[in-house]
Amino acid sequence: MKIKIFFGIMVSAVCMLMTSVLSVSVSARTYLPRIDNLTDIQLECADTIVQGMKDYEDEIDISQYRLDINQVQQVFFYVSLTGLDLFHVNMSVYSYNDAPSGIITSVSPGYLIDEDDYDSAERELESAVNAIVSGVDEDWSVIEKALYVHDYIASHCTYAYDDDYDGKTIYNALVEGEAVCVGYSFAYKYIMDRLGVDCICVCNDEHMWNMIEYDGNWYHVDVTWDDPSPDYENQANHNFFMISDSAILNSDALHKQWSYGETADDETYDNSFWSTSLTAFVYDDSTKLWYGGNEYGIISYSFETGDYILLYKFDKYWNANDKYYITIPVSCLVLHGVTIYFNSPDSVYAYDISENSIKKIATASRCTSGVYQIYELYIDGNKLMCGYCRDYTMGNTNAAEVLTFSDIAPNPPENLTAARIGDYVELEWNKSDNAVQYAVYRLDKENNRAIRITVTTDTSCTLISSADYYYAVKAVSVNDGKYLYSDFSQWVMPE
Repeated sequence: MKIKIFFGIMVSAVCMLMTSVLSVSVSARTYLPRIDNLTDIQLECADTIVQGMKDYEDEIDISQYRLDINQVQQVFFYVSLTGLDLFHVNMSVYSYNDAPSGIITSVSPGYLIDEDDYDSAERELESAVNAIVSGVDEDWSVIEKALYVHDYIASHCTYAYDDDYDGKTIYNALVEGEAVCVGYSFAYKYIMDRLGVDCICVCNDEHMWNMIEYDGNWYHVDVTWDDPSPDYENQANHNFFMISDSAILNSDALHKQWSYGETADDETYDNSFWSTSLTAFVYDDSTKLWYGGNEYGIISYSFETGDYILLYKFDKYWNANDKYYITIPVSCLVLHGVTIYFNSPDSVYAYDISENSIKKIATASRCTSGVYQIYELYIDGNKLMCGYCRDYTMGNTNAAEVLTFSDIAPNPPENLTAARIGDYVELEWNKSDNAVQYAVYRLDKENNRAIRITVTTDTSCTLISSADYYYAVKAVSVNDGKYLYSDFSQWVMPE
C-alpha cells in the first residue's frame, strides 16, 4: 500500500492513509519519535536513506531492515535532525510502501531542488557559509563565536511568513535569507559545527531552537526569536542568547517543553549585558573589544577581562507605535576603519576608537520633530545611509545619505570563476572600480580561516594546486598610502 506522510518538523506530524476508509492524525505533542534510542538496524537504515537522498532516488529500498512504521518514523526524524546538508530534500513530506505484514519496504522523499541545479546550489551555499566562517577570529572564545554567528544570522535572515515557502533548510536561511525556525536552527548548528562548537537542535511540536556547550555548561540560543520583526539592517535581539532552562521556561508558551536537549542549569548569562541589546554587536580587532547597545546606550565589552564601559547614554526614546515608546535603544552600529557609527532617534554619531571620542556628524531634518525616527544605519557602496520611518512597527524605511566615505574600500570582485586544468587552477574575475591590485585567498577548512596566497594586478591568475580548495578574491585600492581591502568575493571551488 502506498502511504504518504506529512511530517512537519515542529508543526504537526500528520499520518494519512491514502484510502477512503481511514485517516489518522497524530499530534507531535503526544508523539515525537525518539531519536536517542535508535537500534543499529535503524541507524543502518538511516545511512541507506541518506545515501538515497544524495543520489536523488525516487524510491529508496529499505525492505532488508524489516522496520514497521513507528521505527521508520524514528529513522526519518533522525535523518531530518542530523542531515543538515540535505538541503535539497523536503523533510516535511515523504511517502512509503508497506507489505501486508506491516513491514515498510521503501520510502520516497520529496526534493526541493532539481538534480540539475544541485551543484550550483551547493556552491552558493558553501560561498555563504565561507562568508560567515571567514569573519571569525580563530582566537575568539566559544561565546564570542556564538555571539557573532547569532548576530550574523539574525541580521541577514528574515522570518518567512509565506505558508507556501518551505524555509526549513540551511539553504533557505543562508543563501535565500528567508526561513522559519527550523531553517534558523539548522543554519546556526551547521555553522557552529563548522567552527567546532558543540551545538544541538531542540524542539517541540511548535518550535525549534538550539543549545550550545560552553565551559562545561549548556545554554539555550534561539536565533529565530532574537531576529526582530520588522526586520531592520544591523539589528538583533539577545533575549534568547545563552540562557538557562529556568529563563527560557519563563519566557513564553512556545518554550514550555522540548525534546532531546541537555540540562541548562547555569544562570550566569540570564541577565548579561547583551540581554537588553537590540543591535548586532561589532568587533574591533585593534582593541579586542565588542561594541553594542543595552538599555542605557552604546557600550564596549571585553570577554577577556570582563570590562564593561558605557560610551554614550541616550536621552530620547524611539517610538514603538503612535501610542507607546521603546524603552531600550533601537540604535544600529556600523564599523568602518577605526570609527563606529551609531544613531539616536534623530541623529548619527561617530565614535573614534583610537581617540575615544564621540561627535555628532548628522541630524536627519525630517526626524527633528519626533514624527520620524531613525531605525536603520548601514553602508551602501561608499555611502553611509540611514533609514527612517514613523514608528518601529512600520518596517519599511525611507533611505537618506549621511556621508560619503573618501577612503571606502572597492567593491568585491564579481563573477569569480575557477577551472581546474591538471595540477593547475585558473581563476578569473571582473575588474572592480578603483582597484589597483587583487589579493587571492584559499580557505583553510581545518582552521576555519582564509589564507592569502598571492597578489596580482591582473583580473586572472594561475595557481599550482593538485588539491581542491575554495578560493576567493579581494579587490585592493590605495588612499593616501593606505591599502583598502574589499570584502571577499564569492567563494568558488574549481570545476
